[in-house]
Amino acid sequence: MKKNKLKVLAAIATAATLCLTLPSDSAFGYQIGEPLGWVYNSDIRAYIDGHQILSYIVNDKACVVSEDLRNYGFDVSWDEASRASKIAFTGGKETTPVAGPSPTPVINGAKAFRYVYTDIVAYVDGKKVDSFNIEGRLVIYFSELEAFGELAYDDSTRTARLTTRSGDVPIAEAALAPTPPADSSDATDFRFLFPPSDQFASVEKKIGDGHYLVKMGEEGANGSYNICDENGRIISDVNFETREYLKGNKLFVKRKGGELVAIDLKSGQASLSGFGTIGNLGDMDFDYIPAIIDGKWGAADMGLRIFIEPAYDALDCLSDSDLYLVGNSFGRDLLWGLVDNAEKEVLPIAYSSISKSAPGEVIAQTPDGRTGVLSAEDGHVIVPLQRQGFTFDTSSYQQMFESYWGLFEGRIYQRIAINGKAGAIDNRLDIVVPPEYDTLYFRQNGIAIASKEGKFRALQLDSNGGEAIPLFDGEYEDIDTLYYSEPAGQSGGMMRTDHIADLFSIKVDGLYGLYRSAGRFLKEEIFKPTYKSIAADGLAQVIYLRSADDKTFLADFNGKLLTDEGYDSANYLGNDIFLLKDSGQFGIFHKDAKSLEAINGDYDDISLVNPITKRALAAAGEKKGVVNFDGSIAVAIEYDIISDEEAMINNPDAFGLNVSVAKKGGEWGAIDSEGRIIVPFDTDARFTSQPYREGNAQIEVWPSLSRDSETGKITGLTFEPDENGSKAEFTVSSRDGSALFGSCKGKGAVLVQSSDSAS
Repeated sequence: MKKNKLKVLAAIATAATLCLTLPSDSAFGYQIGEPLGWVYNSDIRAYIDGHQILSYIVNDKACVVSEDLRNYGFDVSWDEASRASKIAFTGGKETTPVAGPSPTPVINGAKAFRYVYTDIVAYVDGKKVDSFNIEGRLVIYFSELEAFGELAYDDSTRTARLTTRSGDVPIAEAALAPTPPADSSDATDFRFLFPPSDQFASVEKKIGDGHYLVKMGEEGANGSYNICDENGRIISDVNFETREYLKGNKLFVKRKGGELVAIDLKSGQASLSGFGTIGNLGDMDFDYIPAIIDGKWGAADMGLRIFIEPAYDALDCLSDSDLYLVGNSFGRDLLWGLVDNAEKEVLPIAYSSISKSAPGEVIAQTPDGRTGVLSAEDGHVIVPLQRQGFTFDTSSYQQMFESYWGLFEGRIYQRIAINGKAGAIDNRLDIVVPPEYDTLYFRQNGIAIASKEGKFRALQLDSNGGEAIPLFDGEYEDIDTLYYSEPAGQSGGMMRTDHIADLFSIKVDGLYGLYRSAGRFLKEEIFKPTYKSIAADGLAQVIYLRSADDKTFLADFNGKLLTDEGYDSANYLGNDIFLLKDSGQFGIFHKDAKSLEAINGDYDDISLVNPITKRALAAAGEKKGVVNFDGSIAVAIEYDIISDEEAMINNPDAFGLNVSVAKKGGEWGAIDSEGRIIVPFDTDARFTSQPYREGNAQIEVWPSLSRDSETGKITGLTFEPDENGSKAEFTVSSRDGSALFGSCKGKGAVLVQSSDSAS
């Protein structure tokens, strides 16, 4: 006999059982009697010791009326002083059931009535438990009664049963509802992380561990943002305008006017810097902070201590060193010098450019065009400053990820031009690639790609300073390393480029093959030249191979195929998951498991997928709807427009988050993710003229959801700005996994799944 600890007990009731989709909690700050949500019909039945009891569903958990428990052998008492209902069980009492099958059929999922907030508390076996008010009746979670017996749920018969310790009816043998996978749970099982707060208008996103960026109700003199902890408490008395960088427990932010502030997330203490800065520090990945006062640049450490006084027109760091380039303007010229972190001068401000060439060395150029190599330690001359017989070529060929310089074994190599031909020099200004090529650009790992008269070759630089040598024997129609880009920095706003070591795509007779370098002049063939294109994707960490018959294969960065078959298309969805399409069939490919999960059915397009809930937005011709992976239809594929596709696929069935405006048969209405009509489709289309379009063309105006000013619930559609839009039951600002950040009826809030800890 399987016994259910009732975490999966999501639905219990008679044919008249009622289902609530909105959570309620006495700590949320509601007024007594304030409506919290709609009650819906359900068809599931509950039993205590074999006797049916009327039940409800709140927050996707079964509930029963506390007073009804008297008829099932329970002791229910009322304490007026504490406004508490106390429930106990001693057994041996007569059972007089109060619920039986409903004589009137009900429509499962139809609205029945509202439920409201109550200040009455309930105790079960001496333990305080959640309670709710439904038409004047106090209800508690059915699962709380497990203190007095054993619970089980039978999904096949749509029943749930409690056998008390003295019950005379045993729990029926039944297969319990399947346990969901670890990365999945019922989407309606949500709770607030903390009571929705009127201290701030919305929660914008998660910041570090246990802290959240919040937007204040009114914009202050220093900005409109602050930080709250996981209890909803504002931690700082300093508002700010932009978030810059998180380092450990220290959050760097900017106030209005640009002043940088560091907020300690543990203590909430804010340290004012007295200076401004530029850019996004999290994307710069610096070990110092540019400090700007009155337009002059200096440098500060991460403790906001200035160590180079803001006295320069420009400042930059010399990579991988404790040295800083400082610049001042002289007329139209910006000249540079070099100082250490104690602001001791290494090179005077007299050079038009200074760049690191090797550890302890820089290449410097004077305003009159002389170039040499100087020591970055004491400024002494390594290669005399003189006019060279070449020019530095920094032009672009519009080639993906091309670079006119390369770093190899700590030394800089740069492209030069002589008489219109490209070559390369090393860190000591010696020519290492003769200037005889039409194009030349650098890759990582000491590789240069050069072309002459339409033929390409790969050159390997010599770390000892000798002339570069061909990596492979022969010339090709095209050759390149497998380069890719991927997001970098805390905000992901920067892109970092990299390449797959030792892998090359080589074009022969119009098609590409994949090869691995196996030493000078040698190459190992991984894939024969049978592909139209071969490209790497840094975000997905895969290689896409497009075959001559327009099929896409996936391979890993080691050159091993992940998919044995080719597909019409392969789109990366994130989290190592791809959407594959082939001949009108779609599936989800899990890279790590190398498994394919079919989305059953024939569709013209799948545009949005949720692998957790196993739902997808599907199209047949011009019509859209929602399908489950097993091929069943969640929302009929009959809509011309579904304006909020995210609501249909990714949002939980709570707070109206899963509702979208839609258009069908020329009329507008609204539906939810289960296909239920929320607003009837009887709103005519509207159009507006666009004078700037040819012929004063008309375009259609899409309506939005209108909301009740008191409850924030959806009341219909509007073509005007909704004054109550900010008072929606819940408005999503961002999400992190299953957690949703935003506002509840204008109060900042975080929604998490009930099974989750604080996100």
